[in-house]
Amino acid sequence: MARDYKLLKWSVIFIFINVKIQFINITPNILGYILIVIACSNLYYDTNDKFFLKSKKIASILILVDVIIFFINTTSPSYIILQTIVYNILRLMLFYNIYSGTIALVHSKYATLTIKLFKTQKTLIYYFVFLSILFSLTLFSNNNGLTFVLFFSIFFRLVFALYLMVDFNNIKAKLEEYEATNL
Repeated sequence: MARDYKLLKWSVIFIFINVKIQFINITPNILGYILIVIACSNLYYDTNDKFFLKSKKIASILILVDVIIFFINTTSPSYIILQTIVYNILRLMLFYNIYSGTIALVHSKYATLTIKLFKTQKTLIYYFVFLSILFSLTLFSNNNGLTFVLFFSIFFRLVFALYLMVDFNNIKAKLEEYEATNL
């Protein structure tokens, strides 16, 4: 199970941090979603928790959405806003279910970690609501306001990605510790 949380940690890099060299994205979202599908499949197999199954299905949908976006590739503002809203809702559902499954997984072993994960679950909701508000503000902004909102959302996205990575790393470490003592 610790290996699966390592995969989840790496998936955050691919999903939240976009590194492009000219027009080539060297950290495509689709790889992050594939890692989530693999990790959640393994976690579902190990725990039989419905939240990991839901996460796997949502990640599969996001893979399909990514493929569709790649082939449509339009710059229409209304399409981009719709895409962003749908994408954010699906991501919220994805990480919410991952955290719900994780809370159920570690609840009996690590009460303090469970409380921290529950707080992270609430933080996820706040993050996506905040991000959605920022993107809706771009509709009413002039160029300077748009630049500020986009810069702030990118900064906030990076901070949140680091937050998720640290969380997944802590879970991985606790599970490795548990697996080492119970072998």
